Amino acid sequence: MKRLENGVRFEIYVGNIVDCYTDAVVIPTSSTLEWASELAQELTKRAGASTLAAARHKAPLEIGEAVVTPAGGMLARFIIHVALPPASAIQTMPEVERRNLLDAAMKNSLLRCAELTVPSVGLPNLGRWLGFSTAESARLMLAALGHHWPDECALEEVHLVLRDSAETAAFVKADNGSRT
Repeated sequence: MKRLENGVRFEIYVGNIVDCYTDAVVIPTSSTLEWASELAQELTKRAGASTLAAARHKAPLEIGEAVVTPAGGMLARFIIHVALPPASAIQTMPEVERRNLLDAAMKNSLLRCAELTVPSVGLPNLGRWLGFSTAESARLMLAALGHHWPDECALEEVHLVLRDSAETAAFVKADNGSRT
């Protein structure tokens, strides 16, 4: 396990964010708190209908905003739902706007972690949801972890949960490059 500049332990895993055994997990969602189709079935099964209802009760969200619900039957205790635009909107969005959204999503996710005073969080590749290449997403997410650390944050561990070995290799390369 590596350490971020602030001493927080940092680990990269291959897997499914739904299976992450941390205190909180960050899940991309829409502004109406509808989970992305590739996550919806698994989240509904694991977290339960009450979690879905609790999330929808907090809608609508501004894009980039993050809210918290209990995680129901998942291994994590909390889900941090971060609102991202639909794929159709991302396709026409300027890159600078997408970068700003990723930055806001990371910042707001970390703020929710600080409010929850949780010691660990699982993060998926949020940049993928905003149309970034894996390498660019890795660079931007790792930079955001360094720039947006909240004061009084109890986080001791950040787990990046990635889909496959190619994503993992890109994040490891970006992480090694950020430390040289």
